Amino acid sequence: MVCSYTFDKIGPLARSASDCRAILQAIGGPDPRDPSASTRPMKLSRERQEAVAHQGGAGDARLHQGRRARGERRLRSRRGRAALGRARDRGGQLPEFPSNEVAGIIITAEALSAFEKFYRDGSVRELKDPYAQYQVEINQAMTGQDLVKAFRMRRVLQQKMAQFFAEYDVIVTPNFMSVAPPIDEDLYKTLPYGDPVGGIGNACGLPAIALPCGFGKDHMPIGFQIVGAPFDEATLIELGELYQSRTDFHRQRPPMET
Repeated sequence: MVCSYTFDKIGPLARSASDCRAILQAIGGPDPRDPSASTRPMKLSRERQEAVAHQGGAGDARLHQGRRARGERRLRSRRGRAALGRARDRGGQLPEFPSNEVAGIIITAEALSAFEKFYRDGSVRELKDPYAQYQVEINQAMTGQDLVKAFRMRRVLQQKMAQFFAEYDVIVTPNFMSVAPPIDEDLYKTLPYGDPVGGIGNACGLPAIALPCGFGKDHMPIGFQIVGAPFDEATLIELGELYQSRTDFHRQRPPMET
């Protein structure tokens, strides 16, 4: 289902990094029905895996969230630090940039366009999200000038991140600063904080892999992500496979209720 024309991307959801490799190898590559798709060949070889394992990791930028981050204590516990600590900490610093705002404006404008028929025929009221039917009114203050500026700023951010990845291979950071919420909870309440890495990843089209690294409150899972430069999915999968060869979090299953 289309949401944001220039942001939407397809990625596998699987039980291991190795499974993600197999799926991505099958679905990756140019799409003749999508003029925005890259014609660049998808390369997911295992050639560098032994080198990565021998070096103990790539040149990683472990990003510190700072004291103002609204993280749960359990996520900043021994397990969370151990997962992130497997990256070589070189004190990386993301560019100072309003990435969340830029990404938010573009996604909102493109989503309103993609969902226009639902607003016109009233079927938007059938969506589960109670905020969906009010998005046009909520975003009336956004102008065409705002959108043009956001597109121009996205290009600047892409250039800044190209400079960042000239020095660092990957970014290692928590997926969220809290444990996974129950499925019936309102995400607006359970995730009340910004996501600068997510905003940058969306705006720049960066690949990432999310990996489980333990459990928090009520035995709900926590995870971390490795974000790479454009077209560097192979490195992310190699690092994911290396991490999962030394941990078993991806093999653990929640109890099935009867």
